[in-house]
Formats: sequence, C-alpha cells, structure tokens
Amino acid sequence: MDFEQENERFEQYLSSHHIWVLATGSHDEISARSMSIITIGPKIYFQTDAGFEKTRHITENPNVALCCGNYQVKGTARILGLTIDEKNVPIMDLYKNCLLYTS
Repeated sequence: MDFEQENERFEQYLSSHHIWVLATGSHDEISARSMSIITIGPKIYFQTDAGFEKTRHITENPNVALCCGNYQVKGTARILGLTIDEKNVPIMDLYKNCLLYTS
C-alpha cells in the first residue's frame, strides 16, 4: 500500500471514529483519558474544561499522543481559547453536529 492509500484509509478512520484516548504529561505526571474528537483536514480537535489536568499539562508540555484501535498519532496541541470565542464557532458547530450523530 502506498502513502496516498494509507493516508486516505487513515482519514476515513478518523472521520468515523470519534472517541480516542489522549495522553498528556508534565514533569513527573502522565495521564490518559478518552476524548471526543473531530477533524478538519489534517487537524484533530478536542474540547475540555480550562481547569482540568489535561489543560494544565498541555500548557506546560504541548507534546501529546492520541490513539484509537491500531492507530497512534503524536504531535503538539494548542489551546485555542474558549468554545464561545467567535473564532471557534465553526469548530464547535462541527463538534456539536458530530456528537449529535454519533451518540
């Protein structure tokens, strides 16, 4: 299988599997928990509360990993702000629609 075929297969997997495990860490702490995700192009989005441990971890160490089934993705996370911020409305609309149809 060539890169394009595997990439297409992965993108299809992403668009049909919305619960992934997110791993974060900071200093001597590590944590993993299930998260609802959505994708826009090659970017993966998830939302959480600003006061949760994972948010603190990402602030201190943006290196994260996500896994689902036999797929694992490593990368860096950025905090985009509040879900009600105007710039995040399109992402949250997609997130709400996705959860509505996968619940």
